Parts: sequence; C-alpha cells; structure tokens
Amino acid sequence: MTVLDIHITPREARHELVLKGRVDAFGSRTLEEEIRAQMKLGRHELILNFQEVDFISSAGIRVFIKYFKELKAIGGALYVSELSEMVNTVFEMSGIGTMLNRAGAGLTVDQKAEGIKKETDSALYYLIDNQPDNEMKLQVSGEPGKVKQADYEEQDVTVEKFPGNKYGIGLGALGNSFANTASRFGELLSVGEAVIYLPTDGSNSADYMERSGSLIPEAVTLSSVSFQGDFSKVVGFRAKEGERHVALDDLAKDLLEMGNSDTVGVVIVAETTGLVGCSLNVSPVKGQRSPFAFPGIKEDMNFTTEPEHDGCIAVITGIVHKGVEALKPFSSSVSGTELSSHFHAAAFSFHPLKKNSSDLDNTVKTLLAHDKLVDVLHLLNDNRPMGNGQSCFTKGTCWIGSIHSN
Repeated sequence: MTVLDIHITPREARHELVLKGRVDAFGSRTLEEEIRAQMKLGRHELILNFQEVDFISSAGIRVFIKYFKELKAIGGALYVSELSEMVNTVFEMSGIGTMLNRAGAGLTVDQKAEGIKKETDSALYYLIDNQPDNEMKLQVSGEPGKVKQADYEEQDVTVEKFPGNKYGIGLGALGNSFANTASRFGELLSVGEAVIYLPTDGSNSADYMERSGSLIPEAVTLSSVSFQGDFSKVVGFRAKEGERHVALDDLAKDLLEMGNSDTVGVVIVAETTGLVGCSLNVSPVKGQRSPFAFPGIKEDMNFTTEPEHDGCIAVITGIVHKGVEALKPFSSSVSGTELSSHFHAAAFSFHPLKKNSSDLDNTVKTLLAHDKLVDVLHLLNDNRPMGNGQSCFTKGTCWIGSIHSN
C-alpha cells in the first residue's frame, strides 16, 4: 500500500494541494478527506498539482469530478496544475479533459468582482448587496428577567406569527397556546420563513417549522426581541490569511459599524470553529425551580464545557446596539466596547455554503432540507481566566438590518 502524500501551499487567493504518489482507491480517500478539510476552513478555490502522481484510478477520477461540481455549485473552483504524463493521458481518455481549469488562468470572475469593504485584524469583509434606504422595525415582548426565578405564567406569553421577513430571538416554543407549550419553552430563533427552537421536554431534539404554502409558522414566546423588514446590507466575511477564525464579538462590532445605526438586527450563516453557549433543560414556568439556582443548575442548564460544533454550519440571529434602553434587559456587553448584543444559534452538520449568495430564505431552506439540525444555543462570551472564550467562525455571510423602534 502506497500512501498519498499531500502538501498544502498558499498561492495568491487559492491553496494548492501538491500530490505525490498514487491516487488509487486508498489515495483517493486521503485526497477526499483533505479537500473536505480545506472546504471546512473556508477555502473554496483549490488547485490540485499532479506533477508527482504516477497513477490515478477511476476512484481518483470520481473524487475529482465530485469536487469539481461541488465547488463550482457554491461559487468556488477546482483547478489542476502540472499534470504528469500518466494523469494527463487518463484524463483525456476518460473524457474529462474539457472540464479541466488550468491554475495559470488567473483569478476567477468572483474574485475579481469581490471588493473588500472593510479589513480588521482578523477579518476581511466584502459587500454583496447594498440597499441603504431599507429600515427594520424593532419589537420586544415579555420580561427576560423572569427566567431566573422560573416565574412565567399564562399572562406572560405572546403568540407570534412569522410570515416572512421577521427575525428574532427569545424563549419560546412551537404552538399556539400556553397550554400546549408550557412544558417545552426553550431557546428560540426565527429566520425569516423558519422558526427553530430547542424543546425542554426531555427529548433533547431541536425542532423547527418553516413556511409552506398557506402554512405560516407560529410560536408562543415568554420573552422575545424581533425585527421585521428588509435588510440594508449583505456582506460576506472570511478570516484573514494566517488567522484561524473571526470571534463573534468582533463580528458584532463590525456589523454595527457597517449598519450605520445605533441598533442593528443581524442574521449570520457561517462555518464555525466552535460555539460557546448555553440552553435550558427545563421550562421556566411558575412551579418549576429556578434553573440558575445551585445545585440544580447542573441539571437544569446545559453549558458548553468547551467550544462545540467545530466544523458545523451555524445560523445565527441577533441584535447589536449601543445603549438602547428597551434592549438592555435582553442583552449583555460586547467585551472591550460600549456595545451590547444577544445572539441565538442553530447548529447544522457541515454543508458547503454558496459564495456571494444574498438569498437567505433559500439558504435556510436548503440547510433544513438536507442537513441535520444539531443544536440550538444562547451564545455566551465566557471570558473568565480559565473560560471557554466565545463562538468563532472561518467564513460566512451576514445580513444587516438598520433598526428603528419608532
């Protein structure tokens, strides 16, 4: 058995995989694992250098065709360079010679068109869509502080419909009355035409409802913040070369600045290197013990003991603001700033994201249809000396809404 050796070399905006050995059944598995690993790092422009490959089988050709199509579908590309005589002959005889993108052809159209809007110590941001006149309306309901005493009753609930362009976070459950949701209230987020939440009924299985035909998602909330309307900006981001990821607090600060408002509502769809947060294990209604009381907190709350869901896709809804009075009870401070924020995240198994797509509804529908919904978390910044830090991401797309409460 000959092991396929793969050496990774940065090459302008792409990464080159220099292959040495045989791309046979065994080697093709090694190649596929490496391509997937690169995609999870947000690298969607890859070059395969075949100069030192002395054999390629049909298994290797299958891997090439698979990721040629998959990367193309998400706005990336798979290139080849320096084909050995054997590989070139096999590619031509197998009829895939016309598929080959030569690495020397220069940058793709997407890269040429990608204009950097903002650069920070850890991230690059580029503008995908800009509608500066769009505004969103803020809505708040309930008293978030009641969760600490498990003091919610039927008169505290709000029944909310989510017909489309409405985004929010809170404590809630899918249903239409307090009676049929009282035992299941948990972390909830709404993303346009879908509502996602984590029930506290012991199932430990995240659930969702999305708009379909005349079916409009409906939820009962104990406390919530939502924003409705059209986004003013869509921006893409990626970690700068040499940086492993971008931290959530840095994203929050940058997105508020780009939103040109004291308050922004945001939705982020991103590839994650880890989420840090918590979720309720019991519904915080009157008659239950406080989920924050010791020692019950160990059973009644679920805290990430380390960053979780590395390599997953996170769909995040949240708010960022600068001293807005109505939002103070719903948010916590962004470290090192005068800002406050509140985010909930739904974690999905990994699915490569289409580059430069501004279609949020279709993105979420695709994730719900094809990928496993793993978890729902209230995101935290655990900045204790030995804490877990905060949620971090390699790349993604952010939808920014300038919020006006009046």
